[in-house]
Amino acid sequence: MKNKLTFLSFSLFLFVCAIMNNLKAQTLEETLSNLSSDAAKKYVAPVVNAFGSNLNSGWVTKVPDQLLGFHLNVRVMGVGTLLDDSDQNFATTGKFHYTSDQVDAILSNSGYNSSHPAYNDLREEILSKEWTVNISGPTITGSESEYLNVQFPGATIQGETVGVYNT
Repeated sequence: MKNKLTFLSFSLFLFVCAIMNNLKAQTLEETLSNLSSDAAKKYVAPVVNAFGSNLNSGWVTKVPDQLLGFHLNVRVMGVGTLLDDSDQNFATTGKFHYTSDQVDAILSNSGYNSSHPAYNDLREEILSKEWTVNISGPTITGSESEYLNVQFPGATIQGETVGVYNT
């Protein structure tokens, strides 16, 4: 039984890794590597919850007969889980490190370009901090046409106002 549970856990882990590897979004590999564990948990929650429910769906129905020394039981069984609309998207707050390209987009959106005197200082400060951000998007069972959204909260940095930005 312990080996089966280990095998199922490992299979689920591989499945989730394979799905996450094939996701689509703006520089998704970078974005996912910067996400907090809370966001990652909410992203895979529909599959993990469904998998756990299916494990408890009656796979074991009979104790083996010890009279003959062996037990043979052939059975075809199907399990499934219905997911509602609330399982299609998630929203959470988490910690996030922005990449250079994302910081450039945030500053550009706020009207700062590389010729602005404070640009490099603002850029370095945003890059050096871990920001508390709002993270939302499709879950693992959500729409492939939707993208992950990480909202920069806006801040006053070195006396300069940097506005809210959705990456």
